[in-house]
Amino acid sequence: MNNIDTVSEEKPILPIYLVETLSDYYVEQDPLRTREVIKANKSIGIQNESVSKFLGGTYQNINIYKNFIPVFDKDFVSPISDDGDLYYSYKVPDTQYIAGKRYFHLVFQPKRKVGNVFHGDAWIADSSFAVQKMNLQVTEETNLNFIERISLVQEYQLVGDSIWFLSKDKFVTNIKLTGKNNLSFIGRKTATYSNIRVDQQQPPPGMGAKLLSDKRAEIIEVSDSAMERSDDFWLKNRHEVLNVNERNFYKMADTLLTLPAFEQYSEWLKFIGTGYRLVGNYEIGPWMNWVSGNTHEGFRMRFDLGTNYRFNKNIYLSSYVAYGTKDQKFKGKLESLFMLGKNPRSSIRLLYKDDIDYGQTYYDEVGYDNLFALAVRKNAVPIKLIQIQEQKIEYFKEWKAGFSLTSSLQREHYTPILNLPDKADFSNTDPPGNFTDTKFNLKLRFAYLERFLQDDFFRTSLGSDYPVVELNFTMGLKGLLGGGYRYTKLRFSLSDYLKLPPLGNLYYNFYAGKVYGTVPYMLLNIAPGNEIYYYNKYAFNLMNRYEYVFDQYGGFNIEHNIGAGLLRFLPKNNKLKWRQFWNAKLLWGSLSTANSKLNIQSGFPFTTLNNTTYIELGTGVDNILRFFRVDLVWRVSPQPQPVEQYKRFGVFGSFRFSF
Repeated sequence: MNNIDTVSEEKPILPIYLVETLSDYYVEQDPLRTREVIKANKSIGIQNESVSKFLGGTYQNINIYKNFIPVFDKDFVSPISDDGDLYYSYKVPDTQYIAGKRYFHLVFQPKRKVGNVFHGDAWIADSSFAVQKMNLQVTEETNLNFIERISLVQEYQLVGDSIWFLSKDKFVTNIKLTGKNNLSFIGRKTATYSNIRVDQQQPPPGMGAKLLSDKRAEIIEVSDSAMERSDDFWLKNRHEVLNVNERNFYKMADTLLTLPAFEQYSEWLKFIGTGYRLVGNYEIGPWMNWVSGNTHEGFRMRFDLGTNYRFNKNIYLSSYVAYGTKDQKFKGKLESLFMLGKNPRSSIRLLYKDDIDYGQTYYDEVGYDNLFALAVRKNAVPIKLIQIQEQKIEYFKEWKAGFSLTSSLQREHYTPILNLPDKADFSNTDPPGNFTDTKFNLKLRFAYLERFLQDDFFRTSLGSDYPVVELNFTMGLKGLLGGGYRYTKLRFSLSDYLKLPPLGNLYYNFYAGKVYGTVPYMLLNIAPGNEIYYYNKYAFNLMNRYEYVFDQYGGFNIEHNIGAGLLRFLPKNNKLKWRQFWNAKLLWGSLSTANSKLNIQSGFPFTTLNNTTYIELGTGVDNILRFFRVDLVWRVSPQPQPVEQYKRFGVFGSFRFSF
């Protein structure tokens, strides 16, 4: 309690996390390239290289001269934007002389409270009209979640006679996850710049030839000794002396972070947020998979157990066992991951799994092996289940430019369980009714300058400023390990997440694929359907699972999040902070004569689109109570049969976390 700061903020704060980063930073304007070499990093609370990179200069630069300024995942209109007079009212109440130079005091206020705009002031240099200091404020009326206050301050200094260069950049935010009078978090980041040199024609000292010759637009390197700098090094190299509160925090941090109460709260917050909890050298979770159910298994119980970095820093082992009270059968998985390199990453993965297929393909797609399976199912839609016994060995290799390769050898044996064609329906295959597939798969992926937040074994993509391209190649190996089919499968996809200020953001995904060969339905391309009323971003929500199969297809998904949009005209929406969006999903597909003859039979649950286009359109309201979203979805074509009225229109719910 002696370390609570009651001076620098309006309310008392207790520091719990402190990071210092010292870098050499280089910029080339034409072509635009940046290089950051993190020479030193000192942190209290976590030792993580990816966190150090994000707290360096590259990811935090804010250019107030641009028309839009990023704040969290939103773009705000700069007060000195080309169209600033459409959004701001300006006053110049004062002028001052500093060191013989005159400065104008510019005060600006938003013309409308609703919208991504600032209020604040700036000091503008006479004649050059350069910004000497800018103070930007974001209030809680802005359509940002959990944010009570944001303050951005930038100060510039003269380098030589005419160049104004950034000297200090300060960012402060108050985050309130609950009510106003409860616990809140305050984040502060200050970046200072010294020893500034411009128009250097020769390579800067300390920059290796390899780093300079690299053609990537952005490189961040962490030196080997960055995490091991002594206190004497920091005393000599800090740009500014630590304040009293920061110095005291270094003294008390080791005690705070090892307090049983602090560790317990941290572990429980992680368990609720990620689903995993560490227990010694092991981890349990995710908890959302522990309970589910369906008509075949009845009440399904599952328990997951894996190792963590305390067990081994280069080997990860995980497993789960599941049991259904109705079918009274055990299912499970065994998996091992061997890390061969971490920067860039390379690994070998071994997998054995014997369980029912629940349709989950993407990391945030809702499958049926979790609590969401207990959500309301659509009326009169029979559940379709198939059990897959799978063995796989996989190799992953990544290069720094954003290119990665994943290759695997995989064997799968399919056993239809409920409402799907069985082996007896494929007696005319060679060999008859063989539902075993052995295949080689190769995936090439290019995501230029993709950013990650990573730990010892896994990482979360924070996206890229460029489109992401994927190409998949699969070859069926007939006769190997009992494989019954020889075929070739190709798939291509292109996706991107675009910011369109002031019109929100746009996500799109174009994809296409083809199967060469005659194979049963589980080896064709099966359109992803959704049979519960929880909205699935990647599926067609008014389509059943296994409704359409094809051996060649193409389509695209697009979603435009507008922000407040037309909802800004609702009374008190500045308090509700509801958001508007629209989306469209189109799919074209067909089936060859041979595959149609094999798979489209009387009594089978699927058909094909026959060169027609499947279209879903949707809109709705997002950010209800900060977490919930309601989707209204229309099926435009093909029109469903009269007995399938539930396919024409649907209301779906979901929840998500976003600022």
